[in-house]
Amino acid sequence: MFTETTLLKISENSKKMWQNPEYRNKVSNGIKRRYNLDPTWKEKISADHKGKKHSYEWNEKIGISNKKRYSDPQLRKKISEISKRLWEKNEFREKNRLGKEKALKDIGYHIKLSESNKRRHENPTYHQKIVDLLTNRNKSTEFRKKISESLTKIHNTEDAKIKVSMRRQGLTTKEEWETNGGFATKQKYCERWTPDLKRRIRLLWGNCCAKCGKTMLDEGQNLACHHVYWQKSSCCIKDDDNHNCYFKIGSERYYYKGDPNKFVPLCSSCHQSMGGKIGKKSKIELIKEMENLINFKFEDGLSYYTKEEYNEISKYYTYDYLKTLKRWNVNQGQSTSVSSNI
Repeated sequence: MFTETTLLKISENSKKMWQNPEYRNKVSNGIKRRYNLDPTWKEKISADHKGKKHSYEWNEKIGISNKKRYSDPQLRKKISEISKRLWEKNEFREKNRLGKEKALKDIGYHIKLSESNKRRHENPTYHQKIVDLLTNRNKSTEFRKKISESLTKIHNTEDAKIKVSMRRQGLTTKEEWETNGGFATKQKYCERWTPDLKRRIRLLWGNCCAKCGKTMLDEGQNLACHHVYWQKSSCCIKDDDNHNCYFKIGSERYYYKGDPNKFVPLCSSCHQSMGGKIGKKSKIELIKEMENLINFKFEDGLSYYTKEEYNEISKYYTYDYLKTLKRWNVNQGQSTSVSSNI
């Protein structure tokens, strides 16, 4: 066994050696040659280390050492550039994806990951450290700008646009998407879908989210107006009997009776929950939920103020007066006849 003094000398000598770029290159080239000569060498090293656990003190030392290294801006920049070069290679990205898929199929991996995360978050210091880190990072203008630029690059690619289009149409494969018409099936808002109509929708609902009740002040912006039947051109659908009106989920048509002009204001969270990968059954259930809500709140089934009503309201526009102008009264079950003109 080495004495403490000997170990300290060995450590200092090792540090001096690793500070020499020539020595580091020599070691790096030696490891690369070893990999090339014997492909199984990496597997042998991995098998030798499998099951071995480092002590808590050793992990703490490694953590402190890494923190010192990463405090150097030049090192961080160098690592960032290496990572970018690696992720630009299709082979590396595919290898990474396959590795993750293999790990996720292993139940043992999930158990280990779960136990590891539990141990970390049971430590109050670690938990608070993560909270502080995320809070400070999200407040950074530079960080938000980087995220925005990164997401813009991702979403502007052709593949990303196709995936979004497939989700909106309720399709799972690219073949189905192409058969269904591709981008040509993208709905466009009709000419009657104007800021004025959206204002009248929000006003009727008291500028509150129809699902969670969040107000416009809570949201910090105007609430989104959602078409109950996911039919963006519904404002211009006007048959004599309305029995030919339908909404589409994927490539299938679902016909319905009654006025297709049903709208609800939603906060950003509830509006996002209405999109994405929603199955046919879930989409129909959401439609029924919104229909029932509108029929419960408004006896005439009209979910927006008409132009005539809004013109009357805009003369006064006080909260007390708005309450007297509401065309429904849930408690007393009264309602006044109104025009259904959009």
